[in-house]
Amino acid sequence: VPLGNSLGTFLFFEKTPGQHLTIEYIFNYNMGKIVEQTFNRIGGSMGKNEMTCDCNAVHEDCLEQVRRDIASDVEIERMSSLYKVFGDSTRLHILAALNCHEMCVCDLAVLMNMTKSATSHQLRVLRENNLVKFTKQGKHSYYSLADDHVKQILNIALEHLNE
Repeated sequence: VPLGNSLGTFLFFEKTPGQHLTIEYIFNYNMGKIVEQTFNRIGGSMGKNEMTCDCNAVHEDCLEQVRRDIASDVEIERMSSLYKVFGDSTRLHILAALNCHEMCVCDLAVLMNMTKSATSHQLRVLRENNLVKFTKQGKHSYYSLADDHVKQILNIALEHLNE
């Protein structure tokens, strides 16, 4: 097993002739991780969105804290799925309506100018993600936000947008 540092380079060729990206790194075998890396783009012009980093400083204390405190991969995936549900404007509109008042499917369909079937489909997605709940009263299903967390998410988003 090697000890100490090892220098390595990755070379990526891009579709545009004459352009490539190199990533140079130093891998520390004792720590089991890359301790320094440099990105260089060769050829072409640098756009503001290009990946560039000539960073030699590694802030171990910061990295240790983030590694300790960051959400797990499973939690990140679950959050990503939740945000995808919020990313649909129709579902968000339904949530905003339910943030104002409990509503039956028929009233939501009229408000959204959608069929009851299409409205029910969106409500099912929201229900599966624990964002809404319903109660049955006779033949009618009345929907409301699942809990105060959903209300807080909606209100904080509006507050952020209105700053």
